[in-house]
Amino acid sequence: MAEFIRRRSGIKMPPSKKPFLEGRIRRRIRRAGFKTMDDYCKWLFEEGGLAHDESALLDAVTTNKTDFFRERHHFEFLTNVVLPNIRAVSGGSRRPLLIWSAGCSNGAEPYSLAMICADFARKNLGFDFEILASDISTEVLRTAARSGLYPTTCAGATSCTTPTRTKFASMQI
Repeated sequence: MAEFIRRRSGIKMPPSKKPFLEGRIRRRIRRAGFKTMDDYCKWLFEEGGLAHDESALLDAVTTNKTDFFRERHHFEFLTNVVLPNIRAVSGGSRRPLLIWSAGCSNGAEPYSLAMICADFARKNLGFDFEILASDISTEVLRTAARSGLYPTTCAGATSCTTPTRTKFASMQI
């Protein structure tokens, strides 16, 4: 099971993660109506169940941790070093900066990137950017795609300082 998950998603499940993996899969087994892990694995890998349950299985083992401005020092580095350097070496190029936010869960990180880049673009005419956000979990993608709205509790993210929250709270992107 761990090797299948690694091959399909890149998520490594070393022996130390066995209790985590078993706990997550046990929930999936119950939801799918099986009594044992062996019954579930037999159905998945021998009876064609994978075609029906692969997305749900991968959703079960993803963590989906996300916050606005998560890892604040990364955003500070982007604001203070990366974007100014890109602007300086671009030579007036009108090509947009392309950013891929992989493993972004419900989208809080790419929204944070968009706020930082939009603020930089307001101060630097001609700067343009595009952000591609993706995640392996189909469930969090469905949730994010439904509305793009976040609960007010997201505004209280500990990784996002009060001045940062205030600055971007009402920004239109």
